[in-house]
Amino acid sequence: MSLLYLQSTKLDITLRIITAFIGGFITANLLASLIAYYLPSTNTVDNIVAGMMLGFIIWTVVTIYTFATKSAIQAFLCITAVCVISCGWMSYLGLVFKS
Repeated sequence: MSLLYLQSTKLDITLRIITAFIGGFITANLLASLIAYYLPSTNTVDNIVAGMMLGFIIWTVVTIYTFATKSAIQAFLCITAVCVISCGWMSYLGLVFKS
């Protein structure tokens, strides 16, 4: 194996790990907030707890997706797109950037 291949493999795995941990955390929390907002219960605490529990499932799915894709860049771009869409949706609803 060539040295260049080993370095690109190490970089690919490092990028996947960073994307899975940080990107998965951000995606899970953004989507958990949206889920909590849209749940029909009148009790806000129950909505928040249910959203956060579903956030763990989302984080797991994002981590699996990150390591299942063909390239780390594709996983990074897809997770970034989901984060941007979720943040824009929350901004549209007035849940973030309140002054």
